[in-house]
Amino acid sequence: MTFAKQIDEIIGKRHEQANILAGVIEKWRNLKKELEILEQERNNHISIISDTNSNAYLRLQKINLSAWIKKINNKIDELDNLKTRLSRGTLNIGVVGRMRQGKSQLLQSLTGLTNAEIPTSSDGVCTRILSKVFHEPSTVRNEIQFHSADSLLEIIHLYYDILGLATNSKPKSIDDFHSIKNEDFPRLPPEIIKKNPSAKYLYGILRGNYYSNYEEYKKLLTGQLQVIPQAEIINYVTRNQQNSNVRPNSKYLSVRELRIFCEFPDGDEVGKIGVVDLPGLGDDDVSDAELLIKTIKQDIDFILFVRRPDTKGDNWQEADRKMYGLAEKALEGFPIKECSFIVLNKDKDNPIKSEKDCNRFRDEVKEQGLVVSNVVIANCTNSADVKKEVLTPALENLTKNIGRVYEQYLRFHNQDLITFQKEISHILSEAFKATEGFQSTENEEFNDWFEDKIWVEMRKKFNQENKNLLNNQNKPHEEFEKEVNNVVEKCLNGKAKIVPDTNEIEDLYASCGSSYKMAFYMCINEVKTNLIREFKTLDKALKKSEIKLQLSVAKILYEQGWLEKHSSFQEYSLKEEECVDFFVKVKELVPQHRKELKQAFEEIQQCTDTYGDTIISWIQPHLDTLKPDQHLDPISRKQFFTDESNLISQQVNELQQTVVNLSEEEVNKLDSTMQQLTDDIKAELLSKMMEAISQYMPFPLSQKLVQNILYLSLQKAYVLVKGFINSSASESIATNTLPSPNKPQMEKIEESIMSEIDSLRKKVVEDCQHTLKDKLNFPNKEAHTKFDKFFANAIAFNKAETAWRDFYQYEKNQELWPGAKSKENAQQLEKEWQDLVNNAIDASSADGLVLP
Repeated sequence: MTFAKQIDEIIGKRHEQANILAGVIEKWRNLKKELEILEQERNNHISIISDTNSNAYLRLQKINLSAWIKKINNKIDELDNLKTRLSRGTLNIGVVGRMRQGKSQLLQSLTGLTNAEIPTSSDGVCTRILSKVFHEPSTVRNEIQFHSADSLLEIIHLYYDILGLATNSKPKSIDDFHSIKNEDFPRLPPEIIKKNPSAKYLYGILRGNYYSNYEEYKKLLTGQLQVIPQAEIINYVTRNQQNSNVRPNSKYLSVRELRIFCEFPDGDEVGKIGVVDLPGLGDDDVSDAELLIKTIKQDIDFILFVRRPDTKGDNWQEADRKMYGLAEKALEGFPIKECSFIVLNKDKDNPIKSEKDCNRFRDEVKEQGLVVSNVVIANCTNSADVKKEVLTPALENLTKNIGRVYEQYLRFHNQDLITFQKEISHILSEAFKATEGFQSTENEEFNDWFEDKIWVEMRKKFNQENKNLLNNQNKPHEEFEKEVNNVVEKCLNGKAKIVPDTNEIEDLYASCGSSYKMAFYMCINEVKTNLIREFKTLDKALKKSEIKLQLSVAKILYEQGWLEKHSSFQEYSLKEEECVDFFVKVKELVPQHRKELKQAFEEIQQCTDTYGDTIISWIQPHLDTLKPDQHLDPISRKQFFTDESNLISQQVNELQQTVVNLSEEEVNKLDSTMQQLTDDIKAELLSKMMEAISQYMPFPLSQKLVQNILYLSLQKAYVLVKGFINSSASESIATNTLPSPNKPQMEKIEESIMSEIDSLRKKVVEDCQHTLKDKLNFPNKEAHTKFDKFFANAIAFNKAETAWRDFYQYEKNQELWPGAKSKENAQQLEKEWQDLVNNAIDASSADGLVLP
């Protein structure tokens, strides 16, 4: 089977593997995406957690997915490089060698190209860019892939890194790099010069070539692919040496790679093959090393290391070992010893000496640690010699071993993927656990908050308020005292309408059948009614005191109990009219099983509506004196005491005649007799007089009232008789000058009634005032009684602390606890986080992440 057919079969099989690998790469990209989402969520949650000492914050801080995302990204790059290898339509042989080792001559012999396409250093120039030459029958085409501004900036940044230039001075764009003033261009640090002998040379390339010549090559930074004539190739791939009279060329700085398509000598035999010319490493150009590594990763299936021993005296050098090491590093697990030759280039001008030197170099290869499949000796300028000694053995090795080598390489990558996948799975498992039980410490945090911030402060405030009320319960209530004085003052000074005026009395007279007597008694009832009305207004002060008490309870709950932070009370300003509704809402927030608290709030919210009756009960004895039966109207009194004027005159005359005819002894005896009347005689006398008086009364009088009238009459009669006896001028006493008990004035009867009623009003009000003075402490005493009951039922009972703990842990009230939101967030975070982690875990399953 020809090389061409074998190569076709190898390429076909690799394409199948490339398709499988594409699916694996997609799986890793999905996993990377899931981890990026997870990392973003981690950062979001960390940013909103205010407590940096919280359990959630500390756990999330320990999860570092960014590093693993970066590792996955690197792994994807490796797999992409591998896919690129497997997807290529050619098998590529890379030619690596330092300057002036015959690398370009070997390339010319392999491809049939000339100095026009692949210039040699013997002409004073050397290749400065990556060149790829592909066998394509009957085709000659030259393509230049130019750098973009971004890809060139990557090269600039590599120089900055290797030369130790300040990180903050790195240009952010290629235009920023060009716009640096010459005097501001970063200086090369002295310590870098000591560590790296090539530092000055590399600094010269960065500043002398890329920076100084920017204007010459910037217009070529298009990132495009351009076909160019053969004659123009040298202008894009080389630069003149420093001792040349020709001005150094700068176009090569803009070129990423050159691709040449042509027909190889013996192309029909070799088939689909490509040869890659890697830039020389003799000047330690940074871009050379990067190109070498990237190209070997993606484009090389077989490596030819070219070395020409100097016949004037030469040995293996550190540069040779460095070049091999770079290639080995670039392969990253690809078995370089099974896919590489060392080509020792014989000097055509001194073949015998050169042959001897080449044999010596071959014998020393292993000592240098250069492990390759074979070491061949050939004259690189001789196409036939190259075909026989280099190309044919290389193709035999490549076609024979490449399948096995790639299987080994794929196994290497697959094992690496398996190990990496297990590490990712472990990290995700730890990430899942990181949020487990975020709220496990919440109870401890709640207990600390409840005890320190709520229970101690609230209980302390209730205790203090209860003591204050206890100390004040026997003291006059200032507001109540003020209201009592106001009501008494109104009732005494006439500000309050208590006694009917003369017009109203006249109206009553008309409505009572033209009876002033009945009008008088109706007025007494009205006075009583009006006084009850006025004194009942004192209940407002008592109700206000009760509301103030409720307000004090609500304020403690609102402030020390933190209810002000509850959404149900956000609109409250603790006004008096809000108290009842406040307690109703608090009661609704009490857990159902805490009936003791519900009962306490049920009682404290109830308002007393019988304070008016309580006040009237205090003064009822005084109000009872306003019963009509206990008073004699002015008309009856006038009739009783005066009767007819002629009767009075006759009685006075008779009394006068009797008294005048009495001797002194008889007068003394009468005086002694009247003073010595026994109780029985007095009682008999009073009884007879009562019968006589009742005949003049239009309605029955109480016994007590009649007795008072009788005693008064006897007393006055005795005084009158005694006055007549002792008077020296008794004969001249006129009838109209005799004293008349309670003789009514001649004013209008309405005014007489009003005056009589007003006297009653004043007496009753003064009596009520005296009684109320003893009740001024009632609001304070009532407040303490009610508060103390609430305190006992809500704060001081045996399981009060537990009951209130349940209250604040109740789901309706969790917002009161500052940690409730973080707890809720933690619960939500735990769910969201674990859902995302599960997505990542599903994406990280071994199925699909490794090769079958």
